[in-house]
Amino acid sequence: TASSAPMWTRRNAMRTRQFQTQVFAFGVALMVQVGFLSHHVPIAVPWLGASGAAVAVTAAAVAAFAGRLLLARYADRIDVRKTAAAVLAFGAVSLGGLALFPSPVTVMVFSIGYGLTVGNITTLPPIITRREFGAASFGVVFGIAAMLSSILMALGPSVFGGLRQATGGYASALLLGAALDVLAVIALIWG
Repeated sequence: TASSAPMWTRRNAMRTRQFQTQVFAFGVALMVQVGFLSHHVPIAVPWLGASGAAVAVTAAAVAAFAGRLLLARYADRIDVRKTAAAVLAFGAVSLGGLALFPSPVTVMVFSIGYGLTVGNITTLPPIITRREFGAASFGVVFGIAAMLSSILMALGPSVFGGLRQATGGYASALLLGAALDVLAVIALIWG
C-alpha cells in the first residue's frame, strides 16, 4: 500500500543510482528520438522520394502505436528496465542500419523498426519510476525526472541538424544516435 512505501524527497531520489541512470538513459533516448523524428523525412526522401518518405513516416507511426500496445499487454509481467534496454538496443540497431546500409528497402524496414521503439521510450519512464519509487512519491520523483530528461530531449533536432550540416549527410547523426542509445542501454542495466 502507499502508506507502507517510503516517501521520497526530490533531493533523496536524485541521489540514487536508479534516478540518475533513468534520467540519463531516457533523456539521451528522447534526444535521439526527437532528433530522428524531426529529420525523418529528409533522411528518407533521397532513397524513397517524397511519397515514399510519407509512407515510411506513416508506417513508423503505426509501428509506434503497435509497439506501445504490445508493451501495454505485458507491462505488468516484465522487468521494465530490461525491456527498456531491449527497446533502446533495437532502436540502436535500426539507426545503425539506416546509417550503414541505406537503400530504398532498408530505409523503409529500419524506419518501421525504429518506429516500434518510439511510443515505448515515452511510456517506460513513468512505469520504472512508479515501480522503483512507489505510488506515493511518483509525482515528486517523476516530475523532476521528466523535466531533466526534457532538457536533453530538446537538443535532438539541433544535434541531428548540426551534424547533417557539418558532414553533408545524416550518417554521422544516425551513428551518433545509435551510440547514444547503446550508452542508454548500459545506464539502464547498471541502474
